[in-house]
Formats: sequence, structure tokens, C-alpha cells
Amino acid sequence: MGVAGLQETTAVIDARLTLPSGRAIGWAEYGDPAGYPVLYLHGWPGSRHQGARLDMAGWVAGARVIAPERPGYGLSDFAPGWSMLDWASDLRDLAEVHQLERFAILGTSGGGPYALACAATLPQQVSAVALASSVGPFDAPGLERTIATWRRLLARGMLRARLPLRLLLWSMARRVETDPDAFLEWSAQGLPPVDREIVSQPDYRDIARRDITTALADGGRAATQDAQVLTSRWGFRLADIQTPVHLWYGGLDPIVPPLMGRHLADALPHATARYLPNEGHYLMVPRAVEILRTVVTAG
Repeated sequence: MGVAGLQETTAVIDARLTLPSGRAIGWAEYGDPAGYPVLYLHGWPGSRHQGARLDMAGWVAGARVIAPERPGYGLSDFAPGWSMLDWASDLRDLAEVHQLERFAILGTSGGGPYALACAATLPQQVSAVALASSVGPFDAPGLERTIATWRRLLARGMLRARLPLRLLLWSMARRVETDPDAFLEWSAQGLPPVDREIVSQPDYRDIARRDITTALADGGRAATQDAQVLTSRWGFRLADIQTPVHLWYGGLDPIVPPLMGRHLADALPHATARYLPNEGHYLMVPRAVEILRTVVTAG
């Protein structure tokens, strides 16, 4: 499975918008500037640079990809105590500045729940949602039995305990600062061959290096709070989302158990799920055109 078309061609990569609250949000833009708008919500941890993985696919699929950064990441100001619904409000303001009356949302991994929050609170504006290897509720029945790593983290409460997680992310940030390539090699350990093929591609590595360096530049403070938001109650009901939601999950994914996807698909009223037994966590990269076309067509 090749990884073609990750070359970045857009010039809008370091943009910053001041919200009505006075706080700034960072964002980048990729793909076709005249295409249908798709807001790309990065994983955890992450930054606006992740959107570069969708640049060429955006041109092919006719998608204008706008990639904002959550509070504290990259060019976005830190916001103590922010919630998932606060982020949905930020995206509403971002869409207003861009004069987007209707738009789709693509959330990958840790960005998926934020995409659902937007669908729940902005039903008149969000035309469709795509979730690629998205995390789901951490209290989903049976989750603790799926993967040993998740079971250990949940049992110890590390994802909800600020100090241990903060120390872990600080340590990761130091490793990234010292040698980002060595960190990327370390983080690829345990991935299935299909994922390792993707993350070993030079274009992917260039984007990943820029992304993780930006995401952890603050020593992991933003990532700590982001994880706390993800693993807390989200503040909305999945059953209330009337927007079409399209889900993609890999059966070989060692990071997000496909069980999370099944739980989401069962809870969402208008869900279309694709479970791909021979693919892994990074399936969004080779399937970028397919995913973007799905939500562009729905719009």
C-alpha cells in the first residue's frame, strides 16, 4: 500500500485568528482553495501541520481543507479549563470568519470526538462528518479487555490523572526536542507492517516530524489538557446527532480498538461504518481521497 501525494503545495500554513473572546487560534489550509470546505481536526497530540497529509488528496477530491489547532497547540493560545463544547464554539467562529455557511468535518484519532461535538452543536452548518480511526467513549463496555495498553492506562487512571500524564508528556517532549527522528522510530514500535510502511515514507516522516515538534513544543501542557478533555464526559449525546457520520476503522489498529468504532456506530443515528480487517491506525493516509470525496459528495 503506497503513500503517494503527501507533498505540501499550499502556502497557508501559519495563519492565526483572534476569536471574539480575545484568544487566538492557529490554523493552516490545504487542498483546493475553491473546493468544498472540510475542517480537519488533528489527532492527539497534534497540530495544524497534520493537515498536510490531505493536501494533494484535497485537490483530487475537490476539498478545501482547513486544519485548526486546539487550545495550546502550535499557534493557538492556551485556554485553562476549556471543554469539547468550547472547541465547537471556536470552530463556529472560525467558520464565520471564513464565511463558511456549510462545511464537512474530518476528525482522526483524538480529533474524532471534537468532530462529533461540532455535529451535535452546529447541525445547520455541519453537512457530514468523517471519522478515521477515531477514539470513542473510554467507558465503552468491554474496552478494557481489547488491548493490554488501554487496560493498563484505564486501570491506573493515567489518562485522567493530570500529574502522571503531565510528567509522561514532558518526558516525550524532551525526547522530541533532542531527536525527533529517534522519537518517531520509537513511536512506530509495535505498529503492524501496514502502518510501518506508511509512517516510513519520507513525505510522511517530514510531516510527522514537523507535527510532533509543534505539538509538544510547550512541554506537553496542551496535550495534557487535551487528553483530560477526551477522557472526560463529552457534554453531548451521540443519539442526538442527526448529521450523517462516516467511520473508517482498521482491524489491525493497535492504538484505537475497533470496538470504539462499533460503539460509536451503534450509538449514532445516521452512521455508515467501514471495518477494514487488513488496515491499521494510519489508514487515513492511503484512503484520504476516498474519505474526502465521501464528505464532499454528502455536502
